[in-house]
Amino acid sequence: MSRESCFCGWVGELEDREPVYTDVGELGLSCPICGHVDRLDAWSEAARAATLAEAARRRGGIISEPRSHVWSRRSVYQ
Repeated sequence: MSRESCFCGWVGELEDREPVYTDVGELGLSCPICGHVDRLDAWSEAARAATLAEAARRRGGIISEPRSHVWSRRSVYQ
């Protein structure tokens, strides 16, 4: 488990991000505030698979489609 920060200011464990399918059909992790998707390309396949599995477990096994990469009004105006 590792801590991460997103460009929108969210800070938390990487596994607390939402597992999503990217636009090219791969799995990635989406920021819970702004929806930015990290595909974990630089990670080894084993580390990537373990992190994605833990993120899915924390979400009850749910994997969704990515949200728009546009900032939500909620995060901009709070």
